[in-house]
Amino acid sequence: MPASNALTEHVGAIALPSDVVTQVDAALAATKKPLCTPRPDASLLRAKLAAGATTAAELLRSPQTAIGPGDAALVGQLVARVVERRDVVLDGDADVLLDQSVSPRRGHVCVPGSLVVRGDLRVVAPLVVCGDLDVSGMIVDCGPQSVIVVLGDVNCRVLRTTGEVLVYGSLRASGFVWGYYNDNVLEVHGTLAAPVIMADDHAIEAGTIEVVHRPPGRGDWGADIFDMGRAHRHALAALVRDPAVVIDGDVDIEALARLARPWAS
Repeated sequence: MPASNALTEHVGAIALPSDVVTQVDAALAATKKPLCTPRPDASLLRAKLAAGATTAAELLRSPQTAIGPGDAALVGQLVARVVERRDVVLDGDADVLLDQSVSPRRGHVCVPGSLVVRGDLRVVAPLVVCGDLDVSGMIVDCGPQSVIVVLGDVNCRVLRTTGEVLVYGSLRASGFVWGYYNDNVLEVHGTLAAPVIMADDHAIEAGTIEVVHRPPGRGDWGADIFDMGRAHRHALAALVRDPAVVIDGDVDIEALARLARPWAS
C-alpha cells in the first residue's frame, strides 16, 4: 500500500503576485452568499496583505483557532484569480496536518486547482481546494482546527466531519455522511447526496438533499437525516449489511466507515 502523503509537501508554497490586492474586490464578488456560515471579511484579507503576506498559506493563518470557512473561501477565490491552475493527484492516503513545531506553522494548504486522492484524506488544518475534490476513500477532519473549503464538487466514499466544511458545488458520498459535534457546520450549496446522512448534534445545510434511506419520522435535522437519537439509531442499525458492526442495537460508526458496502439494501 502506498505511504501517506503530506499534502503540504506536494502543493508547496503558493506565491502571490505583488499586485494581488487589486483582485480582492473581484474575489469577494465571486464568493457565494452563505447558507448559514458568516460572510467573508475582506478587510481581514487586506490587512494580512498589507502586513506582508506573500503566500496563500499566510492568508489562511489566523490568530484564532482556525480561519472561518467564509474567509477561507475568499482566499480560494483570490488564488483562483491570480495563480495559474495546477491540479494535484496523489496515490495513497493524504494528510493535512498542523505542525506547530516549526515557524511559520505548516499545514495551511490551498490547492490552486482540483485535488484527487486515491485513498483516505485526513485534515487537521485549513484546506482550500479551488477546483474539485475527489477522494476514493474517506474524508476525515478534526474540528475546530480543520476547515475544508471546496469551490467545486466533492466526491468521496465517506465523509466524517467534526469541523467546518463548505462546498460551493455538490457533495456526493457513495457510503454515508456523518456529522458530529455541535459547534461547526457542513454547508453544501449544491446537492448533498448519499445513501445515508447522519447528524449527531451537527448542523447540515444544503441546497438540495438526496438520500436512499430516510429515518422513521422527521428528526431534529429534517426528514432526510438520521439525528442519532434512540429511534433513529435503531432504524439505522436495521439497515447495516454486516451485523458485526451493530452492538446492542447501536451502530459502530468507525467500523461502518471501513465497509465497502455498508447498507443491506
